[in-house]
Amino acid sequence: MDSLFGISMNAIMFGLLAIFAVAVLSVAFVAATNRHMFLMGLRNLKRRGLQTGLVVVGLMLATLITTAAFTTGDTVNYSIEKLGYDTLQRTDLSINFQGEDSAQATESVYAAEAAVAGLEARFASDPDIDGFLPFLFEPAAVLNERTGLSEPSVTIAGFDPARLSRLGGLRLVAGGKADLAALGNRDVFLTKGAADALDARDGDTVRLFIGDTPVKFHVAGIVEDELASSGLQGFGLFGAAGAAMRLDAAQQLTGHEGRVNFIGVAL
Repeated sequence: MDSLFGISMNAIMFGLLAIFAVAVLSVAFVAATNRHMFLMGLRNLKRRGLQTGLVVVGLMLATLITTAAFTTGDTVNYSIEKLGYDTLQRTDLSINFQGEDSAQATESVYAAEAAVAGLEARFASDPDIDGFLPFLFEPAAVLNERTGLSEPSVTIAGFDPARLSRLGGLRLVAGGKADLAALGNRDVFLTKGAADALDARDGDTVRLFIGDTPVKFHVAGIVEDELASSGLQGFGLFGAAGAAMRLDAAQQLTGHEGRVNFIGVAL
């Protein structure tokens, strides 16, 4: 937690320390200048031991509850932030294709892939923009030939290997970065969610169904669930299934040659 009611936690800490110091110094001043009054105050601690204990326990519980509330809030806040950063990675902004009606939009809107090059040229000198990330996200079904397991709903995530590699790439579940440059037209990265559902591993052959037509792909690796590998469904959905492949392969597979339906902006 960085602030409470708009006040910095550091400022609150120093304020409370100042109040505590004033209280301690006040008691010390009374003890030094009027010892009899100080001893009369201490005498009640022994005379009313049960009441004193209840007051101390009450103060301890109040402190514990307040601290636990702040700790829980910090934990939840950290978890949500971490999920957001892990899922979005270098996608800080997204270009709105729907305009003012985006909140009611239920269908994908497609833009020409060539628009990305135009955006890069337009903002080449902008120090706040590091790059643009075009994607094509389409639903599909998948079958693992080795295990016979299937998943009725996965997201095909078509990405530009060169642009995505320059802006962070994909993270392998086993550690390290995936080699996007070596990915062929019939290679695919399965996300951890998809691999768990299909009991898939490196080297498996999977069939992706677009409509009634199955197309075979070679599993080149298992990557983490994130926007670049499983689309927007990966945010906040545990086990979101995705199949990431080259953008041109995804365009050809889905019949959307030369088009994308998501452009992210890396700042």
